[in-house]
Amino acid sequence: MDNFINMPTQSNVVPQNAGSTIILCSGVPWDADYNHVRLFSSKSERDSYIMSKSVKTIQYSSPVMFGSFTYDVAGNQEDVMRCNYMGFLNSPFTGEWKYAFITNITWLSVNSCEITYALDVWQNNIYDCTINPCFVEREHCYKSEDSVNFSMIPEDLETGEIICSGQVDLNIGYDYSPIYILVSSKSDGTVPNVNKYNGILSGLEIQICPTLQNAKTILDQYNNAGLGDAIVAIYQAPGEVQTIDPDSEYNYIQEGVLSIPLANSIDGYSPKNQKTLQYPYHYGWAYGYQGSSKILKFELSSNANHQLDIKYRGTTIPTPSYLVYAQNYNGLVDNYTVSFELTGFVQCAWTNDSYQAYIAQNQPIFDTEIEQLSYRTKLNMTQYGMGQTDQFAQDVSDFLQSGSINLRGGTLGEAAINYLSQKQPLDSTIASINAQKLSHDMIPPHAKGTISSPVINTALGLNKISLYRMNVKAEIAKTIDDYFTMFGYPVHKIKQPNLNSRSSWNYVKTVECGISGNCILQDLQTLRQIFDKGVTIWHTNDVGNYSLSNN
Repeated sequence: MDNFINMPTQSNVVPQNAGSTIILCSGVPWDADYNHVRLFSSKSERDSYIMSKSVKTIQYSSPVMFGSFTYDVAGNQEDVMRCNYMGFLNSPFTGEWKYAFITNITWLSVNSCEITYALDVWQNNIYDCTINPCFVEREHCYKSEDSVNFSMIPEDLETGEIICSGQVDLNIGYDYSPIYILVSSKSDGTVPNVNKYNGILSGLEIQICPTLQNAKTILDQYNNAGLGDAIVAIYQAPGEVQTIDPDSEYNYIQEGVLSIPLANSIDGYSPKNQKTLQYPYHYGWAYGYQGSSKILKFELSSNANHQLDIKYRGTTIPTPSYLVYAQNYNGLVDNYTVSFELTGFVQCAWTNDSYQAYIAQNQPIFDTEIEQLSYRTKLNMTQYGMGQTDQFAQDVSDFLQSGSINLRGGTLGEAAINYLSQKQPLDSTIASINAQKLSHDMIPPHAKGTISSPVINTALGLNKISLYRMNVKAEIAKTIDDYFTMFGYPVHKIKQPNLNSRSSWNYVKTVECGISGNCILQDLQTLRQIFDKGVTIWHTNDVGNYSLSNN
């Protein structure tokens, strides 16, 4: 006995009865992927719900360790096969239930099986944790906050074909009146006054013709006076006929407003989320008949009801021009940064009577030349004793028919020769002038103005400013709306995440989630990963049912 080693003294061992309780549950509607989790209002609510899913209870079990345990099945084995969740209470070491996902069941015999499980990090820890402010990538806002301009961060979502679902038009068309004629002189040839029209200096006189007949009358006056070249331009433009006072500055501005309200539906589909009514899924498009256009976003409207307003202002004198711009938009009453100009109004073509202009310009020269030649002829004929030229012309005619008489020692034949030689230059000049007139009379009227002006809009009555409502088709709108319904709106802010802002579910996705609480480090890391990956937090036991109301 001397060779035996003395054993240490062992005190009395107090036996510990197995006091742990295990429940096996079926039909628990969340899983270990943590894409969908259930957030109860309290631990007691959580415990009550999970207990209601229990199908097997094991009393007086040894403490449940992490990983797996062997369970001797007694009774219906199929009940265990359908279990997907478990809870355990390791009394007397703790008074708090822990929960886990059943990940595998392995049959060992007809009366026993091995159950493998993984702890439910969410249900075991979330009620003891605090979510701190962090960078929130997207989440559901409160329903009361949801408006068309709540979240204006763009999304990369497919829009498909854009269609027009409504329009309002502002017809600034000009149905052939008034007609504006710009001239460099008055119809009597005098120079017009230099005037200011809407602050713009102009040396041209402006004739406003309310009817086509008025325009014809003015053109005839200038052509008949040989002043066709004084007509600088003729154009048509919108506007009422105004009386111009040449002694005062003319200041006439035309204006009008177009409005289109925010829609309640898109192509017949009524969205649940107001962001679906934002650009590029739903927007306004202002269009001018010359092809100019601007996109307007309902979410940038400063109006209380987010309707879109565009305004046009313009004048037709001295050059027709209109400005179309957004009103009550992006914080500005008159937002000229969102605008386009309408110019290039119809320029007309007309004719200038070349013959009348030639006569008007050259008749004084012709008259002077004939008058001077006539005077010299009479003077020369007087020197030859032929002062009474009219009677003498008759005597010459008689002589040429009947014979001769004496005149100043000579014969009438000599006098006739002298007379004819003096009159020939005058006759030749008159004949030349008549030939020139005949030659210019054969020249057709000269075309002025332009025939290449864009007239198709005028011809078709399309001189309009239009405001269209553009949107995606109903099918695409529903797809986009469903995406927002499931995943909320982009936030991209540092804030405390909304975990419970909706009635049925909240989606939250963070970056470097800030979470703290009374739990082991490994579980904190798992919780951070759940939020950073993106998680849908359900407030109803009908987890995963997106047909529920979520106000």
